[in-house]
Amino acid sequence: MSDETQVLENQFGLVTSKRITYPAGKGIFSRGSREDVPLKHVTSVRVEKKRSVKLGLVVGLVALVCLYIGGAVAIGVGLVALAVAVFAFLGKTQIQINTAGGDLAVMKVGPLERSQAEEFAKAVRGQLFENE
Repeated sequence: MSDETQVLENQFGLVTSKRITYPAGKGIFSRGSREDVPLKHVTSVRVEKKRSVKLGLVVGLVALVCLYIGGAVAIGVGLVALAVAVFAFLGKTQIQINTAGGDLAVMKVGPLERSQAEEFAKAVRGQLFENE
């Protein structure tokens, strides 16, 4: 087989013709630990969007009450609660990588990083199907 060639590198990892390298356990506030997996061991990769509508509604209601009450502290709390409600509605994006050994690696990222997550997953899928 030919030498290893780089297909894609972004904040989610590196995809080559023979392997993927990614930060397992990556979260919005954590970097995760580096994992290096041969492509022949990867069984699937999936990008999901997780939203918390109930949390968004409750926190949004708290925000509206605080903003209605008025006062400097209440308005400050209301604005923070409103921001939390917006992010709860927007949700977070998850990349899930399954391996032949049954391992599941999950990377959680913010809603604004979905396009790069999709690019990473697409590059992995492309190599998986190309190498069959």
